[in-house]
Amino acid sequence: MANNYSQFSEMIEDITPEEAEWIETVLGLDTQDESDLEQLKKELALEGDHNFEMWPYFEWKTGGANKCSLWLYSEEGLNDSHLVWFVQAFINKFRPDFIFSATGADTCSKPRCGEFGGWWLVISKDEVVGGNTWDAAQAAVKALKTGNSGLEVD
Repeated sequence: MANNYSQFSEMIEDITPEEAEWIETVLGLDTQDESDLEQLKKELALEGDHNFEMWPYFEWKTGGANKCSLWLYSEEGLNDSHLVWFVQAFINKFRPDFIFSATGADTCSKPRCGEFGGWWLVISKDEVVGGNTWDAAQAAVKALKTGNSGLEVD
């Protein structure tokens, strides 16, 4: 049996004590506890139903003597919605001009066809854009078939 993994590793630097306190509070909330779940929704500015299963479904660590950096990462998998909700709430609360970007790799423990690739996300206070290598590869195939690739290969 094969195992699939989605991995990423990004850092947010110059975390203030106020930001560190908020980060540890929000990422430490237990979504099985109704009051924690309500607090999480409030902190993330989310209304309605959302999948908070395994919150936060990514790993994190504050680092440095004064918890002045935040390492966001995954070793096996993640829920990218959790990452987006958290980062966008952080940006809106503390750094409205900050833009966070992440790249990730999707791998498989067996060499299965089509099981390897990657993705990217860019998050601002108002927008989230992203993509993946599978869609980019299909777009390149289509462009080559139509003769409109514009691609240069070194």
